[in-house]
Amino acid sequence: KDVMQRKPRDPKQGFMTKGVVWRTLYQGVMIGLLSLAAFLIGKNDGGIPLGQTMAFSVLAFSQLFHVNNLHSYRKSAFTFNPLWNKPLILAILGSALMMAVTLFIPPVRELFGLVLMDSIHWWIVLGLSVAPIAIVEIFKLLRINTMKDDE
Repeated sequence: KDVMQRKPRDPKQGFMTKGVVWRTLYQGVMIGLLSLAAFLIGKNDGGIPLGQTMAFSVLAFSQLFHVNNLHSYRKSAFTFNPLWNKPLILAILGSALMMAVTLFIPPVRELFGLVLMDSIHWWIVLGLSVAPIAIVEIFKLLRINTMKDDE
């Protein structure tokens, strides 16, 4: 929505600017570390299968929450109407449904080598999955989500 207020982009500048590379790297590392944390928590609580299930769940669900951070690299995700992009909402719901099938239908769950999680582990997965929203919002607030070539 703020496209017309930005300076024109240099036509010689490629798509992979320093800002895009920075955001891709730190956000990828962030989600990777959150998934690793989920694995370690699950492994300590119930063994490797629980750790793998929790890591898989955090990796998938964090992407579904994190996509809302990507509307703007400057503005808060909370300034956008979450229902304005209907195809995106449908994609998120479809992905969540596929995850539910994978996690709750026994033959599918077994095919993926996953186990059923109890409520406490679901709460941990939820907390770790929404963490990227808070982390990226802090980065935006502190203005470390952008680089000079983003301006």
